[in-house]
Amino acid sequence: MSSEERPLPEWVGSLRPEVAAQLLKVQPSFHSDFRFYPCEVVTDDGTVHPRVYVVEARSLRKYWGGWPWEEGFGNWLKAETIQSLRSSPVRLHPELASILYDAGESGMAYYAFGVELQDGRRLHHVTLGTVDFPQWRPDVEPSDAVLVYPHERLPEWAVRAPTEHESGSAYHWAPYR
Repeated sequence: MSSEERPLPEWVGSLRPEVAAQLLKVQPSFHSDFRFYPCEVVTDDGTVHPRVYVVEARSLRKYWGGWPWEEGFGNWLKAETIQSLRSSPVRLHPELASILYDAGESGMAYYAFGVELQDGRRLHHVTLGTVDFPQWRPDVEPSDAVLVYPHERLPEWAVRAPTEHESGSAYHWAPYR
């Protein structure tokens, strides 16, 4: 039985109707036919989570081949605990993210890419598994990004690891039925 044919675990719940309506207003990022919904969510306990992928569970399992957090790619939140959501204000613009997804991974489970800003500066990032939540420098707003360059790397990465602001941010997954 393939992963998409197996029943979903009991812990995968549904979004509340009002939250599902809010999700329809979020522009997704695309990788082939898979839709990433990078959101900021508020859970029942009042916690604001600025970086959450709200995704349909069967599609996620089919796309990933399992559950990403089991492989160290983010953590997860229960969909039924989401009180409200909106498009994440710290996400890479969905059209730019989709360009990176279409270009494919730069290596095994990672993306390396450049981001050109409105002022002409170019930032570089390496992110694991997804691209929507790079760790932005304090002097940069995600809306400053105008172009992306898939697979572009800094030459010095050959001798040192990417710094905090050259990496991806921590995020959660919220799979729903």
